[in-house]
Parts: sequence; C-alpha cells; structure tokens
Amino acid sequence: MGVRRSPSPFDGTQPTQPSVAPPPRFAREKNKTIEHLVYSNVSQIRNFYYICTMNTNFKKIGELLYLRRKSKGLTQDEVGAMIGVQKAMVSKVENGLCVNFNTISRIADALEVEPVVELKPIKKADKNVIDYIMTAIIEFSKRHRLTIREASNYLNRFKGIAFLTEFYDVEHTLSFNDCVDDLTVVCQNNGGAIK
Repeated sequence: MGVRRSPSPFDGTQPTQPSVAPPPRFAREKNKTIEHLVYSNVSQIRNFYYICTMNTNFKKIGELLYLRRKSKGLTQDEVGAMIGVQKAMVSKVENGLCVNFNTISRIADALEVEPVVELKPIKKADKNVIDYIMTAIIEFSKRHRLTIREASNYLNRFKGIAFLTEFYDVEHTLSFNDCVDDLTVVCQNNGGAIK
C-alpha cells in the first residue's frame, strides 16, 4: 500500500473535492439581522460596564499607592524588598493590573496607609442606556461603513462606549447624527483614526 499524496497544482492533477474556504467574518455577520446582533451584544455591554467599574477602582488604588510611595521617596525595588515581591509586582499594583488583595494590602502596610474596601450592591445597567448605546453603535457603523462588530470594537477601544455610558443623560437628548459626531471626536481624541 503506497502513501497517498495530495494533489499538486504543478503535476496536473486535480483534487477530487474542491476546497471551499469559509466565508470571511464580515460576510457571515451581514447574514444576521440587526436585532440578533443587538441582543447578542447586550450581555457584552453589561459585562463591559461592570469590568470598567472594577478596573477603574484598581487603577485608582494603584495611583494612590504610587503617590504615597513617591511622597515617601521610595522606589518600586525598595517597596518590593520590604514585602518580599519583585519590582514588577509593585508596578502591576500601581498600574491597576493586580487583583490580589493580599499584595495590595501588604504594599499599603509597607507605605503606612490602610486600604479600605467598600462593597456596594451592583447597579444594574438600565435597559434604556443599553438600547441607546446599541442604537448609537448601529448608527456609527452605518455612517462609517463598518460592520456592527467593527464599530463596537472601535468604540470600545477608543472609549466611545465609556463616553456614552458616562454622559448618557446629555447624549440621549441629542439626535443620533449629533451623537455619532460626538463619538467620532471622542474616539479621535483617544487615538482613533476614523474621521
């Protein structure tokens, strides 16, 4: 029994079944209805809202620890040596990338401050806010000729969704045309390239 070799375009043989590449991502997305895309992204928007809130709190803690370390005239190496961790771990805490409460607490103790954790009930995202954000994403995608997913990723990356969440009270009173104009400017100010 010989080894079966795959056909080559150079030897004149043809494969028995033509290979068909899957359609590109954007082609599959166009086949979905707008309602399907909106409702499939609602949970992502809610998760984004909760994650942003938590990450913002860790960044604030890190900034406060950074300012305290600088005021005491200590380096990250010195603080790390005081608590038995590497400089990189101190840097992660100061940049809000460390979620280990034990390490945060040890750094705070070394800097002679007391971290206070306040637990609040989770505020559910308002359905009106979610509907407004999803509609704004759709309008943004239409104006800039993007898929809804591309528009969502772009607005997420360049802080457009965070802007809509924070300033919903004002933005929802404007036309969607004005909203898209605002989103375009906010994203440009945060490094976006769409004009």
